[in-house]
Amino acid sequence: EWLYAFYDHKLPPEIVSGVTLDTWRKKIERENKQFLFLTKEDLTREKGEEYVNEWDFPDHKKVGKLTIALQYRFEPGHDEDGVTAIILVHQLNQITQTPFDWLVPWNVGRKCVALVKALPKNIRKHFVPVPETVKKCLEIEPDFKGALEEWLGNRLRKLTDEAIPLNAWSFEGNNPADDYFVQSHGVKTPDAFWKVIIRGTGQSEQAITWIVPNSQNAIRKSLDKYLVSVNDIERVTGEKIPVAQYAKDTKP
Repeated sequence: EWLYAFYDHKLPPEIVSGVTLDTWRKKIERENKQFLFLTKEDLTREKGEEYVNEWDFPDHKKVGKLTIALQYRFEPGHDEDGVTAIILVHQLNQITQTPFDWLVPWNVGRKCVALVKALPKNIRKHFVPVPETVKKCLEIEPDFKGALEEWLGNRLRKLTDEAIPLNAWSFEGNNPADDYFVQSHGVKTPDAFWKVIIRGTGQSEQAITWIVPNSQNAIRKSLDKYLVSVNDIERVTGEKIPVAQYAKDTKP
Protein backbone atom coordinates (compact mmCIF):
# COMPACT_ATOMS: atom_id res chain seq x y z
CA GLU A 1 0.00 0.00 0.00
CA TRP A 2 2.78 2.43 0.82
CA LEU A 3 4.38 1.81 -2.60
CA TYR A 4 1.08 2.61 -4.32
CA ALA A 5 0.78 5.78 -2.22
CA PHE A 6 4.37 6.74 -3.12
CA TYR A 7 3.68 6.72 -6.86
CA ASP A 8 0.16 8.09 -6.50
CA HIS A 9 1.69 11.12 -4.82
CA LYS A 10 4.40 11.49 -7.49
CA LEU A 11 2.32 11.03 -10.65
CA PRO A 12 -0.02 13.79 -11.85
CA PRO A 13 -3.68 12.87 -12.57
CA GLU A 14 -3.29 13.28 -16.34
CA ILE A 15 -1.10 10.15 -16.52
CA VAL A 16 -3.55 7.60 -17.90
CA SER A 17 -1.44 5.47 -20.24
CA GLY A 18 2.07 4.28 -20.96
CA VAL A 19 2.46 6.99 -23.62
CA THR A 20 1.51 9.88 -21.33
CA LEU A 21 3.67 8.40 -18.58
CA ASP A 22 6.69 8.16 -20.86
CA THR A 23 6.24 11.75 -22.14
CA TRP A 24 5.87 13.14 -18.63
CA ARG A 25 8.75 11.06 -17.25
CA LYS A 26 11.20 12.33 -19.87
CA LYS A 27 10.28 15.91 -19.03
CA ILE A 28 10.46 15.54 -15.25
CA GLU A 29 13.73 13.61 -15.36
CA ARG A 30 15.41 16.44 -17.27
CA GLU A 31 14.83 18.50 -14.13
CA ASN A 32 15.44 15.75 -11.58
CA LYS A 33 16.81 12.40 -12.75
CA GLN A 34 15.92 10.69 -9.48
CA PHE A 35 12.38 12.06 -9.11
CA LEU A 36 10.87 8.57 -9.27
CA PHE A 37 13.64 6.83 -7.35
CA LEU A 38 12.99 5.10 -4.04
CA THR A 39 15.42 6.02 -1.26
CA LYS A 40 17.05 3.55 1.10
CA GLU A 41 14.67 4.78 3.82
CA ASP A 42 11.70 4.01 1.56
CA LEU A 43 12.88 0.45 0.98
CA THR A 44 13.45 -0.26 4.67
CA ARG A 45 10.48 1.59 6.12
CA GLU A 46 8.52 -1.53 7.19
CA LYS A 47 10.50 -2.72 10.17
CA GLY A 48 9.13 -6.22 10.49
CA GLU A 49 11.06 -9.48 10.67
CA GLU A 50 12.42 -8.90 7.16
CA TYR A 51 13.61 -5.34 7.88
CA VAL A 52 16.87 -4.72 6.05
CA ASN A 53 19.56 -2.84 7.95
CA GLU A 54 23.31 -2.45 7.85
CA TRP A 55 23.86 -4.48 11.03
CA ASP A 56 22.11 -7.60 9.80
CA PHE A 57 23.35 -7.21 6.22
CA PRO A 58 26.74 -5.47 6.37
CA ASP A 59 28.52 -4.52 3.15
CA HIS A 60 31.85 -5.75 4.50
CA LYS A 61 33.30 -8.17 7.05
CA LYS A 62 36.39 -7.66 9.20
CA VAL A 63 38.66 -10.71 9.18
CA GLY A 64 41.78 -9.96 11.18
CA LYS A 65 43.30 -6.86 9.61
CA LEU A 66 41.43 -7.39 6.35
CA THR A 67 38.18 -5.79 5.26
CA ILE A 68 36.32 -8.23 2.99
CA ALA A 69 33.59 -6.83 0.73
CA LEU A 70 30.23 -8.64 0.74
CA GLN A 71 27.68 -8.80 -2.06
CA TYR A 72 24.07 -10.00 -1.80
CA ARG A 73 21.84 -11.64 -4.36
CA PHE A 74 18.31 -12.91 -3.89
CA GLU A 75 17.77 -15.48 -6.62
CA PRO A 76 16.93 -18.94 -5.24
CA GLY A 77 18.53 -21.67 -7.33
CA HIS A 78 21.29 -19.46 -8.65
CA ASP A 79 24.89 -20.30 -7.69
CA GLU A 80 25.33 -16.80 -6.25
CA ASP A 81 22.07 -16.71 -4.29
CA GLY A 82 22.77 -15.36 -0.80
CA VAL A 83 25.91 -13.57 0.32
CA THR A 84 29.27 -13.68 -1.48
CA ALA A 85 32.58 -12.59 0.03
CA ILE A 86 34.90 -10.88 -2.44
CA ILE A 87 38.39 -12.11 -1.57
CA LEU A 88 41.41 -10.96 -3.55
CA VAL A 89 43.99 -13.54 -4.58
CA HIS A 90 46.75 -12.04 -2.44
CA GLN A 91 44.44 -12.23 0.61
CA LEU A 92 43.79 -15.97 0.41
CA ASN A 93 46.75 -16.96 2.59
CA GLN A 94 45.66 -14.47 5.27
CA ILE A 95 42.21 -15.87 6.03
CA THR A 96 40.66 -19.03 7.46
CA GLN A 97 37.24 -20.61 7.10
CA THR A 98 36.11 -20.07 10.70
CA PRO A 99 35.10 -16.36 10.50
CA PHE A 100 32.89 -17.15 7.52
CA ASP A 101 31.05 -19.93 9.36
CA TRP A 102 29.16 -17.13 11.10
CA LEU A 103 27.78 -15.87 7.77
CA VAL A 104 26.14 -12.47 8.41
CA PRO A 105 24.27 -11.51 11.62
CA TRP A 106 20.83 -11.86 10.02
CA ASN A 107 21.43 -15.52 9.24
CA VAL A 108 23.14 -16.63 12.47
CA GLY A 109 19.85 -17.60 14.10
CA ARG A 110 18.77 -19.77 11.19
CA LYS A 111 22.14 -21.47 11.04
CA CYS A 112 22.08 -22.17 14.78
CA VAL A 113 18.63 -23.74 14.46
CA ALA A 114 19.95 -25.99 11.66
CA LEU A 115 22.94 -27.01 13.78
CA VAL A 116 20.82 -27.92 16.81
CA LYS A 117 18.30 -29.84 14.69
CA ALA A 118 21.21 -31.87 13.28
CA LEU A 119 22.21 -33.09 16.76
CA PRO A 120 21.43 -36.70 17.75
CA LYS A 121 17.90 -37.05 19.12
CA ASN A 122 19.03 -38.01 22.63
CA ILE A 123 20.83 -34.65 22.88
CA ARG A 124 18.48 -32.53 20.78
CA LYS A 125 15.50 -33.36 23.02
CA HIS A 126 16.93 -31.12 25.76
CA PHE A 127 16.62 -28.04 23.54
CA VAL A 128 13.08 -28.26 22.18
CA PRO A 129 11.41 -26.20 20.95
CA VAL A 130 14.63 -25.49 19.06
CA PRO A 131 13.77 -22.06 17.55
CA GLU A 132 12.78 -20.65 20.93
CA THR A 133 15.90 -22.07 22.61
CA VAL A 134 18.17 -20.60 19.94
CA LYS A 135 16.40 -17.26 20.29
CA LYS A 136 17.28 -17.26 24.00
CA CYS A 137 20.89 -18.10 23.12
CA LEU A 138 21.05 -15.05 20.88
CA GLU A 139 19.75 -12.72 23.58
CA ILE A 140 23.43 -12.37 24.42
CA GLU A 141 25.05 -11.02 21.29
CA PRO A 142 27.76 -13.32 19.87
CA ASP A 143 31.30 -12.02 19.61
CA PHE A 144 31.64 -13.72 16.19
CA LYS A 145 35.01 -15.10 17.23
CA GLY A 146 36.11 -18.74 17.24
CA ALA A 147 33.96 -21.62 16.03
CA LEU A 148 30.20 -21.10 15.85
CA GLU A 149 29.55 -24.60 17.21
CA GLU A 150 31.69 -23.94 20.29
CA TRP A 151 29.92 -20.65 21.04
CA LEU A 152 26.50 -22.25 20.55
CA GLY A 153 27.42 -25.25 22.71
CA ASN A 154 28.54 -22.95 25.54
CA ARG A 155 25.34 -20.88 25.37
CA LEU A 156 23.14 -23.99 25.39
CA ARG A 157 25.02 -25.38 28.39
CA LYS A 158 24.53 -22.14 30.33
CA LEU A 159 20.83 -22.08 29.50
CA THR A 160 20.00 -25.74 30.13
CA ASP A 161 22.93 -27.25 32.06
CA GLU A 162 23.21 -29.79 29.24
CA ALA A 163 26.74 -30.16 27.86
CA ILE A 164 27.10 -31.08 24.19
CA PRO A 165 30.09 -33.31 23.39
CA LEU A 166 32.15 -31.85 20.56
CA ASN A 167 31.70 -35.05 18.60
CA ALA A 168 27.90 -34.74 18.85
CA TRP A 169 27.69 -32.09 16.17
CA SER A 170 26.57 -33.65 12.89
CA PHE A 171 29.23 -36.12 11.69
CA GLU A 172 28.16 -37.74 8.44
CA GLY A 173 27.93 -34.70 6.16
CA ASN A 174 24.36 -33.77 7.13
CA ASN A 175 25.37 -30.40 8.51
CA PRO A 176 24.72 -27.63 5.95
CA ALA A 177 27.05 -25.35 7.88
CA ASP A 178 30.19 -26.95 6.40
CA ASP A 179 28.95 -28.32 3.07
CA TYR A 180 31.34 -26.26 1.00
CA PHE A 181 31.15 -28.23 -2.26
CA VAL A 182 27.49 -29.17 -2.64
CA GLN A 183 26.67 -26.51 -5.22
CA SER A 184 29.94 -26.69 -7.15
CA HIS A 185 30.53 -30.47 -7.10
CA GLY A 186 27.37 -32.03 -5.65
CA VAL A 187 29.41 -33.59 -2.84
CA LYS A 188 28.68 -33.24 0.87
CA THR A 189 31.65 -32.46 3.07
CA PRO A 190 32.28 -34.75 6.08
CA ASP A 191 31.61 -32.82 9.27
CA ALA A 192 34.50 -34.53 11.06
CA PHE A 193 37.03 -37.33 10.74
CA TRP A 194 38.13 -39.90 13.30
CA LYS A 195 41.37 -41.70 14.01
CA VAL A 196 42.32 -44.61 16.27
CA ILE A 197 45.84 -45.64 17.31
CA ILE A 198 46.18 -49.03 19.04
CA ARG A 199 49.31 -50.08 20.86
CA GLY A 200 50.28 -53.24 22.70
CA THR A 201 48.64 -56.65 22.79
CA GLY A 202 46.72 -58.76 25.25
CA GLN A 203 46.38 -57.19 28.71
CA SER A 204 48.64 -54.27 27.74
CA GLU A 205 46.54 -53.16 24.79
CA GLN A 206 45.82 -49.43 24.73
CA ALA A 207 43.99 -47.11 22.36
CA ILE A 208 43.99 -43.38 21.74
CA THR A 209 41.19 -41.91 19.61
CA TRP A 210 40.07 -38.58 18.21
CA ILE A 211 37.03 -37.13 16.50
CA VAL A 212 38.24 -33.94 14.82
CA PRO A 213 35.72 -31.45 13.38
CA ASN A 214 35.95 -30.04 9.88
CA SER A 215 37.18 -26.66 11.11
CA GLN A 216 40.17 -24.40 10.67
CA ASN A 217 40.43 -24.38 14.48
CA ALA A 218 41.35 -28.07 14.49
CA ILE A 219 45.12 -27.64 14.37
CA ARG A 220 47.85 -29.87 15.81
CA LYS A 221 48.32 -27.94 19.05
CA SER A 222 44.59 -28.22 19.85
CA LEU A 223 44.19 -31.96 19.18
CA ASP A 224 43.83 -32.80 22.88
CA LYS A 225 40.46 -31.03 22.80
CA TYR A 226 39.15 -33.71 20.45
CA LEU A 227 40.19 -36.82 22.39
CA VAL A 228 37.37 -39.33 22.84
CA SER A 229 37.01 -42.97 23.85
CA VAL A 230 36.73 -45.94 21.50
CA ASN A 231 33.14 -46.32 22.71
CA ASP A 232 32.45 -42.78 21.49
CA ILE A 233 33.81 -43.67 18.05
CA GLU A 234 31.68 -46.82 17.85
CA ARG A 235 28.55 -45.01 19.00
CA VAL A 236 28.88 -42.21 16.48
CA THR A 237 30.08 -44.20 13.46
CA GLY A 238 28.55 -47.64 14.00
CA GLU A 239 31.97 -49.18 13.39
CA LYS A 240 33.43 -51.93 15.58
CA ILE A 241 37.02 -51.18 16.55
CA PRO A 242 39.20 -54.30 17.05
CA VAL A 243 40.50 -53.47 20.51
CA ALA A 244 40.07 -55.14 23.91
CA GLN A 245 36.83 -54.20 25.66
CA TYR A 246 38.61 -52.89 28.76
CA ALA A 247 40.42 -50.33 26.56
CA LYS A 248 37.25 -48.96 24.99
CA ASP A 249 36.12 -46.88 27.96
CA THR A 250 39.35 -45.05 28.64
CA LYS A 251 40.19 -41.63 27.29
CA PRO A 252 43.70 -40.19 27.81
